[in-house]
Amino acid sequence: MNLTKILLSGSQYFILNKDLIKMIGLEPTLILAQLVEFEENKSKDKNEYFRTTIEDLILLTSLSNFKIKNGINNLYKKKLIDIIVNKNETIDVKIFHLQIYNLLNIDFKLLKKNKVKKKSIVNQKRFKKPKLKE
Repeated sequence: MNLTKILLSGSQYFILNKDLIKMIGLEPTLILAQLVEFEENKSKDKNEYFRTTIEDLILLTSLSNFKIKNGINNLYKKKLIDIIVNKNETIDVKIFHLQIYNLLNIDFKLLKKNKVKKKSIVNQKRFKKPKLKE
């Protein structure tokens, strides 16, 4: 499962990362979470642009037009997304997942190793109290 999807998921409700909110603010984090959701639904490849509109973001996040544009600008300045504004009121967005991991100081390789260790611990037998004979 994609780590960004875990940190920022939002199909029926949003799960937002507290550290990310402290670093970039609530509105940009909410916008980023919605963009990750759009990317999951629209894009087959994580390294390509996907198309959406600001009106879609307004409807799904219930933020104002000003806050959406300000949040997108903030995400662009922090180099978490790249955005291309088209003439027909649409925007093309690319999310830089590695930048998000770096911002949160998450080592992706270390995270994979920890998942393997957790699985091996679960497979071990539980301690049983010794009987009187033992």
